[in-house]
Amino acid sequence: QPLVENLLIPSGYDIKIVGHSLGAGCATILAIILRSFLPTLQANESEGKERLKVWAFASPPVLDLDSARACESFVTTVVNNVDIIPRANISPLVVTTRLLRTVNKRLKEKNLDMS
Repeated sequence: QPLVENLLIPSGYDIKIVGHSLGAGCATILAIILRSFLPTLQANESEGKERLKVWAFASPPVLDLDSARACESFVTTVVNNVDIIPRANISPLVVTTRLLRTVNKRLKEKNLDMS
């Protein structure tokens, strides 16, 4: 924070943070933290541009939906069509767990379980 606050901001530089995979998730979280501590990094309405920008390539889901929407102005996420990491969240895991429990229950009912 001191480096950004004392060197980059007074110099007038815009800050770009780029990350891939886990680094993309970290870049997003870092940007949120920096913006919360340094309001000067938030969008300047008179200039109409962000001072802080994140490019997140194949980021895992690190935010909830509301937080992700709040970051739309300064985070751009790039996802390959078939990349599983950006889609790896808790919802499919819950569905798969329910399915496996149902299958296990039915196997037990027919005495076909593995135990």
